[in-house]
Amino acid sequence: MLKQFGTKQLVEAIAWAKEGHEALHVYRPGQLQPSRLDAFNNSATWGHLFCQDREALIIAARHFGVQRVVIHHQGSDRQHVDLCGRPLELAIRMAEMVAEENA
Repeated sequence: MLKQFGTKQLVEAIAWAKEGHEALHVYRPGQLQPSRLDAFNNSATWGHLFCQDREALIIAARHFGVQRVVIHHQGSDRQHVDLCGRPLELAIRMAEMVAEENA
């Protein structure tokens, strides 16, 4: 089940993913170094899509429109795919729909 977490909820997002779910950690990058990808440089909001199941993570990222899936920290508790732009917007909408269904 996909659940959204805010900027200061990174630990909670990772814990949710460790329980077998997908966690969307949405944040503003602040003063981070510029990305090598223009899509991230042009986006004020970024996201981490955490999931411990590598295949499920790839499927979810592709579902949200990620063209080139790059898994960061593969095999660790912090395993995730970075999202921005349209894929992030779609992931946020999906998390909101899931939250409404479970309210």
